[in-house]
Amino acid sequence: MKDDKYFSIIDDSEENETLEKDLVSDHVWNILIVDDEKVVHEATRLAISHEMIFGSPIVLHHVYSAAEAMEKIRSNIEFSVAFIDVVMEEADSGLQLVKKIRAEGLSELRIVLRTGQPGYAPELSVLTDFDINDYRTKNELTKNKLLSVLLSSIRSYSQMQSLKKARSGLELIVEASSDLLQEKNLEIFGSGVLTQISAILGIKVSGFLSLSSVSSPSLNKFEDFNIMCGVGKYSDTNSIMIPDDENSTISRVFLESKNKDLVVQSHHSVGIYIKSSYASDAFIYIDCERELNAEDITILKIFGSNISSIYTNINLIKKLDQIAFKNPEIGIPNMNAMRKKINRLLSQGISGFSLVVIHPESLGKLNSLFGIKAIENIFIQTNNLLLETFKEAHLIALSSWGDFVILLDVSDYNRVKLESFNTYSITLNNNPIQMMATLASAHSLPEENNAEQIIQRANLTLLLAKEYHRGKVTEYNPDVIDDQKKRLSIYYYLSETFKSGAPAVEVYLQAKYDSLNKKVVGAEALSRLKVNGQYVSPVIFIPLLEESGFSDNLLELLFLEISKWQNDKRLKRQNIFPVSVNLTMKDIHQEGYGEKLISMVNSLNVTPFDVEFEITEGSMMHNLEQTIVELEVIRSHGFRIAVDDFGTGYSSLSYLDKLPVDTLKIDKAFIDRLTPINARNSIVATIIGMADSLRMDVIAEGVETFEQAQALQFLGCNICQGFLYSKPIRIDLFESSDIGI
Repeated sequence: MKDDKYFSIIDDSEENETLEKDLVSDHVWNILIVDDEKVVHEATRLAISHEMIFGSPIVLHHVYSAAEAMEKIRSNIEFSVAFIDVVMEEADSGLQLVKKIRAEGLSELRIVLRTGQPGYAPELSVLTDFDINDYRTKNELTKNKLLSVLLSSIRSYSQMQSLKKARSGLELIVEASSDLLQEKNLEIFGSGVLTQISAILGIKVSGFLSLSSVSSPSLNKFEDFNIMCGVGKYSDTNSIMIPDDENSTISRVFLESKNKDLVVQSHHSVGIYIKSSYASDAFIYIDCERELNAEDITILKIFGSNISSIYTNINLIKKLDQIAFKNPEIGIPNMNAMRKKINRLLSQGISGFSLVVIHPESLGKLNSLFGIKAIENIFIQTNNLLLETFKEAHLIALSSWGDFVILLDVSDYNRVKLESFNTYSITLNNNPIQMMATLASAHSLPEENNAEQIIQRANLTLLLAKEYHRGKVTEYNPDVIDDQKKRLSIYYYLSETFKSGAPAVEVYLQAKYDSLNKKVVGAEALSRLKVNGQYVSPVIFIPLLEESGFSDNLLELLFLEISKWQNDKRLKRQNIFPVSVNLTMKDIHQEGYGEKLISMVNSLNVTPFDVEFEITEGSMMHNLEQTIVELEVIRSHGFRIAVDDFGTGYSSLSYLDKLPVDTLKIDKAFIDRLTPINARNSIVATIIGMADSLRMDVIAEGVETFEQAQALQFLGCNICQGFLYSKPIRIDLFESSDIGI
């Protein structure tokens, strides 16, 4: 590609004659220039070949094609930076070269992509799809700007080299991360940080961790901080008396670390200041027995960044725990709060209460017309009306599927009041809107001892009310609920078909799609039951299977169908990927279930290449200790385990690092609200960050729009499952389906 007319070097060095030289290196910087135009090489040589970067000279290596570049890369020369032209032999030669370089394992090499045609390769798409560190058009690279790009790239490369050399020291903090990440161990976190700074530096230190007494950007004095824990002469935090001269040193280091850098050295003193958007700022002070050198400071800067991230994670977990009982978007209590309230009443011996479920109608249509913000507005207005009407309520909560739940004493239960909410008025975009609602209620029974029992009866009543009595109040009455008969008939149908050896359950697969590489990388097995020509919801028949003792039979059926399907693929020499199978709460809590499951898969010749397992987050938390024991058994045989519906039960966050799992599947409720605009500050971003820090994979569930897919790809979550890519497909038709977008 002849692109010299787009490229020239303008000597503007007078704009900034002095380059920052705060790093020192005793070797040359090898720079690879890949371009098919000699004029580009000559201009680059004239601009930078005689420069010194951080005290070391530059050596330019010129090649004119991607093939020559790969030959040079494999010549054992340690390259720091590569400037690569986009268009050479082919229109995308430079981009393909980047892929090959990264495939060689050269992750530390800084790559600057250059193009002579502005707009030829859009910057956003290039940076998103390729592992490139900078992108520039040739005509924007004046001499000084070219040097600035080179300086920045070499600095980044040097920092990565320092990180590599310091890895042995940093392994100490990595090994302790599981303890430090627990919010309840904040003091252990501080003591661990101080102890490991001593280990990394190889010297004895005295120091302390302090937290700001008020979370405010105006904190400018060390006196505004309270010492939490210490080592050495600061170990007794209850009786620390800091002399005036020492206090002056600490105050100076405090201000320098807060205003200038993460870590500063003042003779033997080091300060690490950690800013937090979620809680108190932290200040760590270290008094060393010797003056630290430049290498020590570099290691501490890296170390400081690491502990800053851990401290942020601790406070993120704390924040998530705080919102565990409220809707994060609109602040209304959720069903976690309702369960907690009911169980607390029961534990106090208080009974005789009523649970009312209010289902606002037409939310789906209103969402389509006005969007999610309008729905949130409806929820807020409805909640305010309920609070005003039912002042005597113990609690009013909003379920994740948009139903309001009211907890009342039986003596305060008033059907007339409830009927006033069959229709009620709100405003939307300054226009009055008449809402209709279906209501269901259930009174507590003397034999009930946990929240789930009355919640289940209230929801069952609502299910029937929505089918037969929309817009009215329906009260639970076991004698007249037809659904019980329906469930009973399904129960007998399941029992008979499984006993006969001809179960009516069909196996469907829903693809797990790699949106980055555009291919199917897995699938989830789903069970479908048809009775009298109509499909029965898994929410109904799966619990019935468990109650009737046929959950093992269903698992065996799934394993047989999956194994047969996988073997057919092997015969056809098609790509094999694992199919995930869901484990039930009732089964996973049984002692010895892990060994029992392994025995079953072995007898059926099912391997970890064929299947992996999923368990919902809520199921684990009912009996966490037993769940961990059984999952460890399963995982020890090579089977991968995923946490399904992650994010719906925040109580497990502080235990996450203890769980023997490989993958987190982010619940659809969080994906529904995700857009490219709110992605960076979303709970989805937090979950992805936590999973990455714990080296877990992430899968997004319920992806239904291009916007959601784009936001997830921006956040680094490329494996998705949802209707955007594929609906569940019967297993025998799966390969012939058009999957993906």
